[in-house]
Amino acid sequence: MSSPDWLPFDHVLLTEVAMGHEDVVLKYTVCAPLHLAGPAAPWLGVAVEHLRQTMS
Repeated sequence: MSSPDWLPFDHVLLTEVAMGHEDVVLKYTVCAPLHLAGPAAPWLGVAVEHLRQTMS
């Protein structure tokens, strides 16, 4: 299901997860990095990195 309100991200192309104190940056090979901030961002970074490692 595609919607003009959602940005498409091909998470297979995720190359790096950079975590800060209250932010995380997801870096992709084909698009600009995605910066997420807030108290839950570091937890999300750990979860995404774990999934990335187990899926590769």
